[in-house]
Amino acid sequence: MGYFWLIMEIGKDQMSLGSISLYLGALFQLSSHLKKTANDGVEMLEVWRMGKDFAVLLTAKPDLPLKKNKPLPHVDNPLSVRFENVSFRYPHRDECVLKDVSFTIHPGECVAFVGENGAGKSTIVKLICRFYDVTQGRILINGIDIREIDIDQLRNAISVVFQQFGQYGLTLAENVAIGDLRKRDKIEEIKRVIRQVDMEEEVARLQKGYRQIMGREWNGTDLSGGQWQRIAIARAFMRDSKAKLLIFDEPSSALDDYTEYEIIQSLKQLGQNKTVIFVTHHLANAKLADHILLLDQGRVIEQGDHHTLIGKKGIYMEWVNLYQEMKEGKKLSSAN
Repeated sequence: MGYFWLIMEIGKDQMSLGSISLYLGALFQLSSHLKKTANDGVEMLEVWRMGKDFAVLLTAKPDLPLKKNKPLPHVDNPLSVRFENVSFRYPHRDECVLKDVSFTIHPGECVAFVGENGAGKSTIVKLICRFYDVTQGRILINGIDIREIDIDQLRNAISVVFQQFGQYGLTLAENVAIGDLRKRDKIEEIKRVIRQVDMEEEVARLQKGYRQIMGREWNGTDLSGGQWQRIAIARAFMRDSKAKLLIFDEPSSALDDYTEYEIIQSLKQLGQNKTVIFVTHHLANAKLADHILLLDQGRVIEQGDHHTLIGKKGIYMEWVNLYQEMKEGKKLSSAN
């Protein structure tokens, strides 16, 4: 509006060159201050929104019925997981995501879940963590119905890396130590897990190393998606002394194949004396597991180790052949 008025006055030939220069300077300053005020307003609105969300979190009531629960037996040993005819439907949805699913994961076993998007893999992970209760059937952890186990003890025995993970405006060391806050001052433990996720070179390039502030909130150093994923995986590795069930729900989607392979190898080494579950789309990495469960449209359609499933010459073998052709760049037939 100010620029329009100035143009109109110039058009009337009633302003000197000095006045025009003076008004232009004033308009530039006003525009700059208004822009700063608007930015401050946006930041205040964001702080208010975060504060409101935090207040909702503090006053939230449990979604699940939490009765007097039983302690988890054999908590110092690898956990066993058993699904018995489990069906599940998300709230406010009509169709079941899981349909009569049954399988057993033995203590100390490394199990891979594979299948297309929407097959129900991540839902199984959420049910094991008891974010929801099953619609039908039951889940047994160490032989006890999951609904009867103390929920805090259950979750303390599990370490999970989800597809969506937190990126915090803290130091690199603090971002890793979130996995087990008891070790936040143990820099050698933090360095150990950084080596396991192959991030030593990235840390060496940071100006303040492990004390570097990460993320954009406090003018810190931001990381790529793959680097943040490795930080999230390092958090899980920090809990290796406490967690007896490690779950990786496709945490490596932004990693290259070689890095993912190395991380899964580290996961298997870390998983000694633990039960390990990982969800992956990469069949080349699935064969590292002791047992593979292939899901399709909410059902387990094939299960066994890699060689057993290849011998069945079913859908798993078709997927392996298709995956190999894609890796080799071969032209796919219309039948495939």
